[in-house]
Amino acid sequence: MQIMQFGKKHVGETIGSMVRTDPDYARWLINIPAFRTQHPAAYALVRAAVVELLQAEAAADLAYGA
Repeated sequence: MQIMQFGKKHVGETIGSMVRTDPDYARWLINIPAFRTQHPAAYALVRAAVVELLQAEAAADLAYGA
């Protein structure tokens, strides 16, 4: 479990909690070059969580015929 140490909004939260409670912020965060270069391990975890979230949303859309 990794704790957010980048930015101001979710510092001190776990990455999993941040992605669940604020997925738009997580999507925005992975597009910030400084996050990618200064915190590569956290970037990889956030990116993987966002990809998983997008896959779940796509599967739900298919299941409900959206």
